[in-house]
Amino acid sequence: MELDDKNIDTALSELIIHRLKLDIAIQSLQEIRGEIKPKKIDLKIEVSEIANFCIGHFGVDLRQKIRTQDHIWSRCFYFKLAKTYTRSSLEKIGNEVNLNHATVINGLKRHQDMEDYKDADYLRFIDKAEECFTTHLLNLSNKTNENEN
Repeated sequence: MELDDKNIDTALSELIIHRLKLDIAIQSLQEIRGEIKPKKIDLKIEVSEIANFCIGHFGVDLRQKIRTQDHIWSRCFYFKLAKTYTRSSLEKIGNEVNLNHATVINGLKRHQDMEDYKDADYLRFIDKAEECFTTHLLNLSNKTNENEN
């Protein structure tokens, strides 16, 4: 493999993400052992913030009714994140991107099907997004903890 700026940046990004995951694992182990007090994490993330993250990451406008694969996959991933990280209703999740709750249900099912059947193209499409969103959540968590101190 030839070393150029893009390869170095990619490798560096992957190392940072692996380091973050390792830090989380070490912290969890220390909490289990009672060596440190568990941090309370209450992110209170809104569906609008998740939608904006997906729009920025994938470079597609989730609010437009376009049926390209990138738009469909981006919406499915947005639905999954919004359902997982908020307590918002399916109606509110859909309204954020000008869709109804039935479309959200269908998108969640599509996401689950593609994960269950290990759709390589879809998993590759969302792989980096999952890592970036995890980093985004860690940054939010750190800001929340700093504000409490």
